[in-house]
Amino acid sequence: MIFLAAGFLLTAIVYAAVGFGGGSTYTALLAFSDIHYAQLPPLSLSCNILVVLIGFFRFRAAGQVTVRCALPWLVFSIPLAWLGGQVPLSEKVFYLLLGASLLTAGLIMTGGLRASDMAQEQGLRRAVGRHISLPVGAALGLLSGMTGIGGGIFLAPVLHIARAGTPKQIAGICSLFILCNSLAGLAGHLGRMEGGAYVATVTDYAPLLLAVIAGGAIGSYMGALRLPQAWVAALTGVLVVVAGVRLLYRSFALS
Repeated sequence: MIFLAAGFLLTAIVYAAVGFGGGSTYTALLAFSDIHYAQLPPLSLSCNILVVLIGFFRFRAAGQVTVRCALPWLVFSIPLAWLGGQVPLSEKVFYLLLGASLLTAGLIMTGGLRASDMAQEQGLRRAVGRHISLPVGAALGLLSGMTGIGGGIFLAPVLHIARAGTPKQIAGICSLFILCNSLAGLAGHLGRMEGGAYVATVTDYAPLLLAVIAGGAIGSYMGALRLPQAWVAALTGVLVVVAGVRLLYRSFALS
């Protein structure tokens, strides 16, 4: 538990610095432990909420969170994140879906999702059509609720490619997106779990929750520093890819 808590602490520090919650990496770390698969999404979403809540207030205070710009991505993602949390999955299907999601997220991260790539575009901002934001938001919301990943790691590249804002504005939109989807997804999971089961999970893994709170506070404070995000993204991406491959193997092994 000590090493796992240390991993959660470092993850929260890094992700909070750029407005993310770290759900994909928490899930990857938990995949290497002996946690039951049904406990994984609510625990990962809980950690996500604690970290991104701190980042959301930081970006909000800096004027980088525009609800109007985030709303088209949230209209369908919130109810579908709740619905995703309600969907009962077999162990095989859960690991298959989660493994594919982590593998995709890891490849995105190892590809170098760099905030600096948008530095030259800070004066540009394009409006993203509803024909893109509504279905993409809906799909990511459903995925978020089912797997326990906030969806920010998938949304950010879309916003960067669409030039939907500056790096900080995109980070602010992602923080709100992750927060809303994580809350909705967790509510969905709690709707089909016994209350005592969730409380028992939180109690058993309380050190991890405390670690992400501390990491979120530290990372939020360090957010203004120029951290080597490309290196951090690549190294973290390798971990997530390995976890994704491992989960896919576990899924096929259950056949």
